[in-house]
Amino acid sequence: DLRYCPQLHTQSAMEVTNLRVDGQLQGERSAGEGYVLRGDTIGVELDANEPRLSLEFVTAPTSSRSGLNAFSQVWIDLDDDGQLDATEVVYQAEQPALVPSTLGVDIGAEVPRDVPLRVRVMTGIEYFPDACDPELGETEDFDVVFSDAVVAAMSWSQDTAAVGYAGGTARATLTSNVDWTVNVDASWASTSAEDGTAGDTDVDIAVGRHLGCETRYVNVVVTDVDGASETVLVLVQEAPPLGIAVAGERTRTLAPMAGMLDLTASSQHEYAISGPDWLTDVPAGTSVGANTFTLGYDDNVSGMALTGAVVVEGCGESQVVELRQAAQATRWTDTATVAPASADEPVVREVESNVAWTLVADAPWVALSATDGDADAEVSVSTTADAPVGGVAHVTLTPVIGEASGGETIRVLSPTVSSVAQTLTGELRVANPFSDRLTASVTEAGDYEFTVRTALGRVLSVSRGSELSVDASSWPAGVYVLLVRDARGGTAVRKLVRD
Repeated sequence: DLRYCPQLHTQSAMEVTNLRVDGQLQGERSAGEGYVLRGDTIGVELDANEPRLSLEFVTAPTSSRSGLNAFSQVWIDLDDDGQLDATEVVYQAEQPALVPSTLGVDIGAEVPRDVPLRVRVMTGIEYFPDACDPELGETEDFDVVFSDAVVAAMSWSQDTAAVGYAGGTARATLTSNVDWTVNVDASWASTSAEDGTAGDTDVDIAVGRHLGCETRYVNVVVTDVDGASETVLVLVQEAPPLGIAVAGERTRTLAPMAGMLDLTASSQHEYAISGPDWLTDVPAGTSVGANTFTLGYDDNVSGMALTGAVVVEGCGESQVVELRQAAQATRWTDTATVAPASADEPVVREVESNVAWTLVADAPWVALSATDGDADAEVSVSTTADAPVGGVAHVTLTPVIGEASGGETIRVLSPTVSSVAQTLTGELRVANPFSDRLTASVTEAGDYEFTVRTALGRVLSVSRGSELSVDASSWPAGVYVLLVRDARGGTAVRKLVRD
């Protein structure tokens, strides 16, 4: 409230105007007899380092008293006993009228806090011995509540908190007497609260899985709302244990043809996979945990084996799987000429191959037991019943890989004795076996063509006439074939032996 104590009989009209308390204007106070009530209480927060009340006021006389100086006094009920006595005068001085006066009063620890204390400002033209003599002076009363400035005090229940490499939540209790905010300068950690008020607060710190190689740290910093004070909790997350495991053999042999390779690797920390440039689908970036990677490789058409290694590495560790992709290899085990004795007597040849393959004959009278395969195989080569006498054909073995074409070829001869009846008009007579000279004739006179071949089909002699007489002294012992044709196209074939 605002109290006015009139100075009777002296027609005193001094008044207090523009009263400021700690820099805040309290409004103009008017002179007059009686009491003027003030409903609110002024709160003053004291500086923790220098607790002090500051009053600024201007005294002014009435117009009839203009030119006079004022004598001012200020009391504060420092002991909060409801009485203002001489020991509680904190200011008294004569001051020029209309001149601002500033008063600073130290507020010691003995002065009660957080309760309304009466403050009285008196002005007049005389010195007043007490706080409010009803016969003297003019006063203004108001209540002030002193409170100490809050000094931020914040603390964690512990200096550090720990979380395992798999991630999880750590809890710490924050004790604070002020409102606060929290900051975690790491993307891998977060707090259950970003701010809070004074009191005890449980803060949960959530941490993701640690994939790196070293223990990591982050400061959980709590700051008061003014940014003047902070407290720090250090969060520690251990690194995952070292170790990389790769399942299966450490040396792998791959087929020449395109395929896939499964590689299973596992580790608690991050790891990366690299491989030779002829390996495809090698994963980019890093992985963690147990994973199966499917790597690809193309046909090996280089003509030579490809080698390389898949390396799984991370945190200074590595595991290596050696790779070898075989070169394409497709061949006949025996490339000698195939010469079936007859249509019902096939010759067996072996195919060795580490890739798929095909067989193609260039004559329709050649019969094959298989025309394709994908591994080693035995193939029967035979001739059909209508195979021409003395015919020559070829069977080509081709690998099916990349753009491969052609391959190894074997020669096939038709049977040396025709499977059809002799068509000569006369009877063929020939010395068999023979030695240094081969002779032959036909019982019916005529012009004949005599052709002598080796068992592999190579022509040794061709002559025309009614009979044959050939020097064979240089021929090695073995099997030979004689083919006789007449002018009408009739034929006769004999298998001969030189001894």
